[in-house]
Amino acid sequence: MRSDPSTPGLYEYLTAVDARGRALAWSTQEAQAGPIFFDANNVNTPEAVYDFKLHRFILTVGHFASGRNDDSSIGQLGVFESAHPWGPWATVGYYDDWGSFGPSAAGDFLGLHVLAKWLGFDGKTLWCVFSGVHEFDAFTVVKGTLETKRR
Repeated sequence: MRSDPSTPGLYEYLTAVDARGRALAWSTQEAQAGPIFFDANNVNTPEAVYDFKLHRFILTVGHFASGRNDDSSIGQLGVFESAHPWGPWATVGYYDDWGSFGPSAAGDFLGLHVLAKWLGFDGKTLWCVFSGVHEFDAFTVVKGTLETKRR
């Protein structure tokens, strides 16, 4: 079933969280929705996936200071984690030339997609899909390994 998110009362939108990231208030009005992620740079295609083994959400996002898509790159990548889908987000990694693709990868950030079905049994191994522009325009799969701190 498809539904229009602007239909009043159909969805609830997060409007406030406390300092620990706990949801404080929700609204049925889309206009009252609050941001769940902020980066001083402009961002492209934020995506989050739940890692059920680590009980954490993993967020990937492209970043570029200029605000022009032609300045973004597959190498400008931020990776963040949180216990909640609305944050607060801790930085796992923040790269300006992830993958060492260099200037030839400039032109658009098409996302680094962490696929829930491709998370390893330990929750620390993940397989990601991405594409780029020019000679990098391809279905590309890359393996990632997360390290966790003991609590």
